[in-house]
Amino acid sequence: FCDIMPKKVFLNREKSSRNVFFSLCLRKELLKKTVLFSGFSYWLTLLKLLIMVTGYFLYDRKRFAPFLAFLFLIIGAAANAEVIDQVAAVVNDDVITTSELEKEAQEQYRAAVQSGRDDDILTSMEIIREKALNSIIDRKLIEQKAKEMNVEVTKEEVEQAFNQNVARSGVPKEVFLYQMHNAGVREESYRRNLHTSLLQAKLINIDVHSKIVITNEMVKRYYQKHYVREIDGKVYSLLQMGFSWGVDADGRERSRENALELARKIRADVLIGKDFAKLARKYSDLPSAVDGGNIGDFALSDMTEQMADTVKDLRISEVSDIVETDDSYQFYQLTAIKDHLTEVKDSFKNVEKEIRKELRRQKLRQAYKKWIATLKANAYIKKLH
Repeated sequence: FCDIMPKKVFLNREKSSRNVFFSLCLRKELLKKTVLFSGFSYWLTLLKLLIMVTGYFLYDRKRFAPFLAFLFLIIGAAANAEVIDQVAAVVNDDVITTSELEKEAQEQYRAAVQSGRDDDILTSMEIIREKALNSIIDRKLIEQKAKEMNVEVTKEEVEQAFNQNVARSGVPKEVFLYQMHNAGVREESYRRNLHTSLLQAKLINIDVHSKIVITNEMVKRYYQKHYVREIDGKVYSLLQMGFSWGVDADGRERSRENALELARKIRADVLIGKDFAKLARKYSDLPSAVDGGNIGDFALSDMTEQMADTVKDLRISEVSDIVETDDSYQFYQLTAIKDHLTEVKDSFKNVEKEIRKELRRQKLRQAYKKWIATLKANAYIKKLH
């Protein structure tokens, strides 16, 4: 049916019609690749064709496409039990069957159909199928390498890892399984992935982990980059107050005019020498109020254009004019100007161990990519479908 439809007729149809046509052909490849059917599968195939023809004449029903795709998945799942398997890929001495591939991709297929994006459903399912195949290939390579090196993962280790993940989730096991089910993940798939991850971790620990070296120089460079901030040029130390309008957290309403009036009054108090920090804690609506209005040190390049224009010409202890932002009136006081600033988030001693762990994690990720790439390069891999 898909083959005999003239291409120019298909291209000239409305978009909604094309969506249905794509969904009608969703299972075409499976029909083409079937080797042998029993009597039951034969009738299922005829039923598919009947639904395809019916869908074609009902193409203006907008939601028919995803429903049809989902129906084909159900029918296909039943038919697969009757179809002789084909080989989807060969990985060294192992084969990956089409039923194994479809089972791997089943959860993602269902999610794609339920998303309702029928415009891209064929493309999405092809991408899902390719990712699923690559995932199985990686798993086969890991299992083969483990067998070669006599590395095993026991059921007890998988169970322990599963229970640890449940404990980390902070919910009872029944709730964890329910959430997993709602996310479209089968427990069997979850445990299989755990097994692969544990096997992979053991292999990497033997093959890769011992080769990773984290030097003191690497740790210091990471610390300087992520925990120390050097600012050259003028750095402005600022206090800030702001007065917003609208409804506050306590349900009280303030008009724009009242907010401006309050800003002028408090600014006048600062100008006659009243303590900025005390006034900020009492009247300011900004988060900096808890720190007495202290917002820290900024280079002009760190400020918004409006803020930079407001403070760049201030002298020390001078109070800026009132400026209007999207939701408040604000003013600043300059407390100091520095030519250079070094900001340290935490001491090296406090974070050294965590930095080493993070660097090791990064190195392991990089090493794993190289490791799996080497396995693939040295393996015979042939994708057939």
